Amino acid sequence: MTPEDFEQHRIDFIEEMRSEMDMKNKDYQAGSTNQLHYEEIADNIGCTPMQVWATLFCKHVHAIFRYCRDGNVASEDIQHRLKDAANYCLLGSALVKDLEGQDSGQEKT
Repeated sequence: MTPEDFEQHRIDFIEEMRSEMDMKNKDYQAGSTNQLHYEEIADNIGCTPMQVWATLFCKHVHAIFRYCRDGNVASEDIQHRLKDAANYCLLGSALVKDLEGQDSGQEKT
């Protein structure tokens, strides 16, 4: 891949990530924050919001590992899994920021 091809791939990948997150967020956003569903699930099963996030993130990582091992994935294509994993990194970063804000007494964003 040439540097120009990579730059176009980067632009396309990020735009597709944004589009996917915008579409899925409508189903997952439970209230005033993007992280509220992690808190609800954590409360329901007795763990932390970060543990909920890690569990959901790991399913994408395991699918990527399967692709690396077997050369294919069973349901969604590998590009979709990579975008999902990248989106989960963004969600994880936002969750950490929210949790750190709680620890310092700041309002959640």
